[in-house]
Amino acid sequence: MKKSYRLPIVFIGVVIITLLILSLYSPSKRHETDQKLKVATTIFPLTDIAKNIGGDKVEVINLVPPGASPHTFEVTAEQARKLQGTRTIFSIGHGLDDWIINTTSALPRTNMLCISSNISLRDFKEHHSHDQEIDPKGSNNHEHEEVDPHYWLSIRNAKIISTNISEELQRLDPDNSDYYKINSQNYIKKLESLDSQIQTLLSNISNNEIMTMHNAWSYFAADYGLEIAATFEPFPGQEPTPKYLVELSKKAQEHNLKTFFSEPQLSNQILIPFLKDMGMSLSVLDPIGGLEKRDTYINLMMYNAEVIYEQLK
Repeated sequence: MKKSYRLPIVFIGVVIITLLILSLYSPSKRHETDQKLKVATTIFPLTDIAKNIGGDKVEVINLVPPGASPHTFEVTAEQARKLQGTRTIFSIGHGLDDWIINTTSALPRTNMLCISSNISLRDFKEHHSHDQEIDPKGSNNHEHEEVDPHYWLSIRNAKIISTNISEELQRLDPDNSDYYKINSQNYIKKLESLDSQIQTLLSNISNNEIMTMHNAWSYFAADYGLEIAATFEPFPGQEPTPKYLVELSKKAQEHNLKTFFSEPQLSNQILIPFLKDMGMSLSVLDPIGGLEKRDTYINLMMYNAEVIYEQLK
C-alpha cells in the first residue's frame, strides 16, 4: 500500500510562504521603508527652519558648526561622507556659502538649492555708510558680491524661506506633501508672532543707530527702523586700513555711539584697541546661532532684538 505524502507537502508549502511573508516585514525591511528623507543645510538658521518643516520625516544635516563663520568655512572629509545620500542641500548663496558648490559636485545625486527665491535682495551699495578702501584682489567669499546675502536675518524673509523649503520637501516626498504644508503654515504663524514681538520691543528704543562688526544687519535694521551708522570691517576677515579707522572714529563721535556690536564668529582682537580709544562698550549680536539660548532660529532672533534693546533703550 502506497503512503500519502500530500499532508507533508502542504505543510512545507505553508512554512515556505510564512517565511517569505516574515522576510518582507523583517526589521531591516521596515527600516528601509521608514527611512527618513535626508537633506542638508549650510548654516544653523536654515537647519532649524528645515527641522520645523520636515518634522519626524526628515533628517537634516547642519554643516557650519556653532561659533564658526560661513565666510571662511571649509567642508571636512567627515562631513562630506555624511552628505552621502542627501537629496538636497539648502544654501544661502550669493557669495556667503559658495564653498558648498565644490562639495555638491562630488555628489551627483544631490541637488543644491539656494533658498532666496522670491526674496527681495538688498544691494551692498544701498547701505554702505561710508567710503571703504577695498582690495580689488581680495579672495574671500563675498567681497565683490553686489547682493547682501544676510537675508535670513529678516523674519519676514524667513517666512519665504520656510515656504521654499516646504515646496522642495514636497517635491522630494510627495506622499507627505500635506504634512510639510501644515508644518510650514504652523511655523510661519510662529514667525509672525515673533516679528510682532520684536516690532513692539524695538519701537521703545531712544536711539536707533548702531555700529556693527561687519555689514550683516541691513535686513534686520530695515525691518525694525534701525540705522547702521558704521561697520568696523569693510567685509568679513578684511582688516580696516588706518584711513578707514579715522573715518570710523568720526562716525562714532558724530552719531554719539556708545556701544559696539560684535559677532561670536569673528575675531575681536583687532577691535579691542579701537574700543578703548573710543570709550565704547561691547555687546554681541549673533547672525548664526546654534549656541545656548540661541538654539532655535526664533530664540536667536529674539536674543538679537533683546541685546539691541538693552543697549539702545
